Amino acid sequence: MRRPVHQKRLRRIALLCIIAIIAFALLFSAGGQTPAEARPRLVIGDFTAASGTDTTGGSAAPLTATDITRLRVSDNLRKASDGAWPTSGAYDENLYIEFVFTPALSAGEIVSSVTITHEYRRGGVLTAAKLEVYETDTSTWHDEPITLPSAANTDLSQDINVSGYIDTATDVNGLKIRFLAYRSTVASITTSHDFIRARVDYGTPTHTLTPSETLTPSETFTPTHTPTDTPTPTPTFTHTPVLQLALINEIVTDPQQDWSDNTGGDSIPFSRLPGSGSVTVTDEWIELYNAGVDSINLLGWTLAMADTSPATLDFASPGTTVFIFSNCGSLANFKPGEYLVVGNPPGDLNNDTALTLLRSDSTTADSVSLGVGGVPDGNATNASDESVARFPDASATFSKQSATIGYANDPSASTPTPVPACPTDTPTATLTPTNTATPTATATAFPARAIVINEVMWMGAAADANDEWIELRNTTGSAINLTGWTLTIDDGVAPDDTVINLSGVISAGGFFLLERTDDNTITDITADFIYTGSMSNNGRILNLRDPSFTSIDTANGDGGAWPAGDESARASMERISVDPDSDGNWSTNYGHVINGLDHDGNPIRGTPRQPNSNLVPTPTPTPFERINTVRLNEVLPNPGPSEWWLEYGLTRTPGEYIELFNIGPDPVDIGYWMIDDGPGGSDPYVLWPGAIIDPGGYWLIYAKDIGLSFNDSADSVRLLYPDGSVVDEVSWDTTRKDDYSISRSPPGIGEWNFDWQSTPGMPNHPHAVGSRLGPKPTPIIAGLRVARMWSDGAWVTIVARATGPHPLFGARVICAQDDSGRGIAVYLGKGTWPPMQVGQALTAAGYLRTRNGQRELYVKNAWLFSLGEIGPPPTPVPVRAGEIGDDTEGTLVAVNGTVVRLEANAFWIDDGSGAARIFFLSSTGVERPQVRRGQIWSAVGIVGEYTTRTSHAKGYRVMIRFAADVWRVEGEGVVDDLTPTANSLPEESATPTIMPEESETPSPTPAS
Repeated sequence: MRRPVHQKRLRRIALLCIIAIIAFALLFSAGGQTPAEARPRLVIGDFTAASGTDTTGGSAAPLTATDITRLRVSDNLRKASDGAWPTSGAYDENLYIEFVFTPALSAGEIVSSVTITHEYRRGGVLTAAKLEVYETDTSTWHDEPITLPSAANTDLSQDINVSGYIDTATDVNGLKIRFLAYRSTVASITTSHDFIRARVDYGTPTHTLTPSETLTPSETFTPTHTPTDTPTPTPTFTHTPVLQLALINEIVTDPQQDWSDNTGGDSIPFSRLPGSGSVTVTDEWIELYNAGVDSINLLGWTLAMADTSPATLDFASPGTTVFIFSNCGSLANFKPGEYLVVGNPPGDLNNDTALTLLRSDSTTADSVSLGVGGVPDGNATNASDESVARFPDASATFSKQSATIGYANDPSASTPTPVPACPTDTPTATLTPTNTATPTATATAFPARAIVINEVMWMGAAADANDEWIELRNTTGSAINLTGWTLTIDDGVAPDDTVINLSGVISAGGFFLLERTDDNTITDITADFIYTGSMSNNGRILNLRDPSFTSIDTANGDGGAWPAGDESARASMERISVDPDSDGNWSTNYGHVINGLDHDGNPIRGTPRQPNSNLVPTPTPTPFERINTVRLNEVLPNPGPSEWWLEYGLTRTPGEYIELFNIGPDPVDIGYWMIDDGPGGSDPYVLWPGAIIDPGGYWLIYAKDIGLSFNDSADSVRLLYPDGSVVDEVSWDTTRKDDYSISRSPPGIGEWNFDWQSTPGMPNHPHAVGSRLGPKPTPIIAGLRVARMWSDGAWVTIVARATGPHPLFGARVICAQDDSGRGIAVYLGKGTWPPMQVGQALTAAGYLRTRNGQRELYVKNAWLFSLGEIGPPPTPVPVRAGEIGDDTEGTLVAVNGTVVRLEANAFWIDDGSGAARIFFLSSTGVERPQVRRGQIWSAVGIVGEYTTRTSHAKGYRVMIRFAADVWRVEGEGVVDDLTPTANSLPEESATPTIMPEESETPSPTPAS
């Protein structure tokens, strides 16, 4: 039967609707991602020279605008040298053509690959040519040999990958390239340069917000998440944040209500219940929403407000601005799915204000312009159209509505039930966001010492005396909102020198860390609050007051000198108990329990955000074996200028140091042994558990690193057993000369010799006649397990086998591992590594350094390494995913687990102990296989670290070398078997073992 036409049309319309719905669903389900997840995108920047200099004419001449234009394209309009290349048979470093690039990458960009393309020709016979590439991070020029054109007046184009050392936005922005050449004939030979560019592949985090998707915190990975395909719960997944998705969610520029609670209300400014007082500009507010999956540290962020009276809010220095968090967060911990109300922002917001939220690296997190692009202006007629808000939250659509301060936006929402922004069992103070420091009279005082001043680092850190910090502790069973609290620093005579207006929440029984000036004071612990001001080393009074201005606690309340803490040892002042403040209730950090690193990586002798050392029993001195084979071997009391050490290949002045030597046949664990500079001096430094000295091994300890400082004229050094008895000691009573050490020969057992040559970590010997430094010493051969524990600057020779041969990780870097099972990255300063194979023996001499957080052996040139026989490849060390970190850095490991997260050039697996990032470097040519969440994968790779300079967040990753290093294990869920089930080494005929399933749709994960 023929159906009516209108029924056919309806069927077509219905079919089109179904297709549209399916397409729309696929758009959001591809790869298992939602718009709430960060999707890094690949950006390819082709940059040509922006300026330059030509010195081949005998003097430096800037390249003209025409010269630069001719370099931009391959058009045979070329910039030529002046034909003055040297005939000496060697490069003249003063004769070059320099090309300068200015890409202006943002600080947050992640650089994955940098390739230089250079096209030139020669006018006659050249002997050699090279490029010198400048690395800004280390102020180093790197040599890159280039090929000579096959004939005169013939163009040669060459690509050179410099990703091994040009690997940050800073490096790229400071990129300079010099061309140098030399010849063997006297004829004038010119070189002509037609094209030079730098291709930079880098990742910029982006996000797409659509009005049909609501971003909720329920999509985040949490400890309670259980995969539906297996009864075994997925373990806790702690991952490195890749995107800080904070959005401007709601704005009130024309307030219709008393949001600052000038009169009435619930005594909580900018809460859901406004007051009944007059409405002024202090009632304006802006709401932020964390639409991401990670907490955000807003310290260092800014909010710019551009209108006829522009102003900028610095979150670290809020002034009279009030912060109200919906879920008890803080500026240092803006939680996923949480709302932050910014009350009384600086300036006077116009109804056409343009708002820009900037991260700490100056990249834009979000921007909204009122009255532009479909966003309503802020003009209001009554409370029903008071706010301009995204609906739904985090969408791209704004509308006028009643204010929904601190909770989900909804134009149809009725007046909410008034609740505190952060409910606690403690009274909440009333704040008035005005310029007066006087709190309102309605605030209720807290009991004495509800919060105590728990620890004070008044003398600063070894890296910088200005790096002071203060720790508070909540002694109650409830969280306390610190908004309205103050901490003052004064001398007890004049008015308060410094008033710190606190904000944030301190959890029940928890700690709250205040760092001075910035969050680099303690690099591996995030501050809860940043303050300005200083504490004199001569003593100050600290006074903590609640919002009613009642003094809750003091530190050094009677004034005068600090009752505890040690300036020379940089040891903190720790509270002993919650009893009232008195000189007897404070002690100096004992040294056996410490945590945290200063901005130079030195251990901090304190316990920031941890229980004080006086609450932790000191190590029991018995039982221990009284071994006497570890002895003092060398002491340098008076180091000289750093330039004297350049002849040794060191990059830092060693400073005062102590050297130990093991004269016995067995390794010795000297954990809990102590180093002291003599009775009555600084407190002894307790060595950490697991400090092992191998037979015939040296152990170099810099005095600065352990809080010791020697007197040049008279002092002593003692090595102590855990019970304080003396193992060995040496004293001096006359002034020591610069760089003249006190040394033993033979090592560890000989007589003490004064005024010998300084030989840190090397065999001792006297000065040679006529030479201050004497003959250049040979670096000590050390196992990597021991060498990795030495300080940066130590000179060492390693004997190992290649695990990551050239050119997997670029022209400069290889990875090697020795019989101890520990590995390290080896960086070649000049030249290029020769071809090598996995398992090939390597001997290399250089000094230890830390670059981008990763420990490296810096080998200055090709004279300092040699390759040996090709042996069996090092065996991967089976580890748990949660063990990927400092203890495995540089090591070839085997790991497997369930895929829990995807990135463009990486995926994360979790085996129940934590998550590990499996990373695919572009230099290896191995691309990330097609994987899906819930699948089980195994991987073999080298643990590397890349710590960003802006956040100092440590980024550990397992770096894949070959396609056969990763393979899928059948099934889904968490696995415990850590034994690799596939060959992890490449064969000439090997093909990738990981093939995508025919039904598997690749997820849209562009490279970062």
